[in-house]
Amino acid sequence: MSALKNTLLFMRKTVLRSFMSHSSRYFKTLAFAALTLGSLHTYAGTPVSGITNFNSLYTNTFVDLTGIHPAGSTGLSALNVAGYDFTVFSNNTASDAGIGIEPFTGQSAMVYGYTQSGGTVITALEIKSNGLPLFDLNTIDISIDGIPFAGIASVTLTGYRNNVAVSGATMTYSLSTASDGELLTTYNVSSNNAFKGIDKIRVAATGITIGAIGVDNINATNFAAPLPLVMTSFSGRQVGTQVQLDWLTSDESGMKIFNVQRSVDGKRFSTIGSLPAGKAGAHQFIDEAINGKIYYRLETIGDDNSTVYSKVISLQVATGAQISIAPNPVLNQATVYSLPQGTVHYQLVDAAGRCVLQGNKIVNAAGQLSLDLSGQSSGIYHLLISGDAVAPQSLNLVKP
Repeated sequence: MSALKNTLLFMRKTVLRSFMSHSSRYFKTLAFAALTLGSLHTYAGTPVSGITNFNSLYTNTFVDLTGIHPAGSTGLSALNVAGYDFTVFSNNTASDAGIGIEPFTGQSAMVYGYTQSGGTVITALEIKSNGLPLFDLNTIDISIDGIPFAGIASVTLTGYRNNVAVSGATMTYSLSTASDGELLTTYNVSSNNAFKGIDKIRVAATGITIGAIGVDNINATNFAAPLPLVMTSFSGRQVGTQVQLDWLTSDESGMKIFNVQRSVDGKRFSTIGSLPAGKAGAHQFIDEAINGKIYYRLETIGDDNSTVYSKVISLQVATGAQISIAPNPVLNQATVYSLPQGTVHYQLVDAAGRCVLQGNKIVNAAGQLSLDLSGQSSGIYHLLISGDAVAPQSLNLVKP
């Protein structure tokens, strides 16, 4: 018991003295971290398709997965915990970081990286699958702790592929601390395709002195092995009124299709064409250019129907053909010109900011869209247009 008393007295003298005296959860964590060493093989498993939590690994006492060691920019890892690998990072290389399991929000047990004395600031927690490396992330619950208690941290979730942050695979919330009563916050990225086919997620927090970052209820699906694709380059350029995409591979064994995908926001991609795969070499695809900043990526389908995505590239395209509306002023029928073919969503917004008309329509072969405005009152309006092939546009019109 004397060793425990000495440990607690030492910790009370740290810069986190007020933090620990107000937070029984965090204080309990530090005490157990100083005393308990967990054996990793007890917690091994394979990632399940669906929700993974850590309640079965928690036995009403803090579970120490690593002991206290340096983290720094290299990181301190706990491997194969319910099928996932966890790595915590800090702002220095002091032997002051650890990873454990405990319900420090008072809810279900979570895995979290923490600082023991407060002399180290936790900067991030990374999670990888210990089994098949690729997965689609749907949701994950996140919590942080730190000082000041009532401070607000900016907490960002990012998806990675091959140690490179995937464009668009990010979500940020402003979170308070667990010691201030903040519960687990669910990051729902199920509708963001950028979080599909990733191999790592990173939770980073800034804005306050971070003492712990924890996660629970990891909902991941579609675990897969990466295809044996070696892509040496992927680029695009505008050629006249078209966009030319070029990519070069040195190995395409086990692959059958390249799906070329386009987006106007870098998050929601749709397939605009396909090319056969399986023969390494140079490939090219031509797309009809549309105005604005356009994003492209390649979705590669394997013989086993597994999927892998390329990096995302972006181009600032100017076709010279500006989207316009005529006649303007308009009495009854208005026509929008120079639209790319496909389905567009339109909204008519009045001067008070109210949406008075909206819908989806198919652009005709001439790139035109007709709208019936006969039922609208006189006034000034904004016509908002968007779609898979249309960067968001706002057109002003007058109805006398």
